[in-house]
Amino acid sequence: MHAPQTSTTLARAAACALLLSVLAACERNATTASAEPAAEPQMVGSVPAAYGTARHAATERLDLTAATLDAYLRGMEQEIALMRASGRSFVSLSRHDEEGRQVAAAAGLALHDYTRVRDAVQKVLYERMLHERYAGADGNARLAGLEPHKRDHAKDVLARDPFASLSTSERDVMQQRLSDLRAQYDRYMALAAVGD
Repeated sequence: MHAPQTSTTLARAAACALLLSVLAACERNATTASAEPAAEPQMVGSVPAAYGTARHAATERLDLTAATLDAYLRGMEQEIALMRASGRSFVSLSRHDEEGRQVAAAAGLALHDYTRVRDAVQKVLYERMLHERYAGADGNARLAGLEPHKRDHAKDVLARDPFASLSTSERDVMQQRLSDLRAQYDRYMALAAVGD
């Protein structure tokens, strides 16, 4: 009789976890306007005019420009500050949460624009990091020592150019700012990373 209760409890816990994951994914993908910073520059739709209104077609995100990378850096600085203050390895990027509103205000972007720019930038930085980590003889030895699923993932990433998802102009502006972006990414990962 005890085993069915355990199975039921585990099933309920799994269902709750799945529901929370779905709700978090829906929140991140929501396209409704979020709380904007109090003192904003001139706006074009939900985007400050200085950022332009060009969108990257594949992901419906703002193009990566000097202005959007500056916004990313400001938002990430706020995320890092919130992580340090709370001792947690993440920040809630929900428009219904004070942390999400603080990050959006610091970035000077609508939260959904910030999260899409953040995801695009961090995808490139993550893939570059893996290319560096597994380069050369030492890197190949580390790669060989990974668990099979991690090794397969790393090999998939190593088979492609980290900048492949960007346009030529996005690649250029990101490479110009790579030192600042990478330094901040490393600071973020030192707080967020839980393993290889």
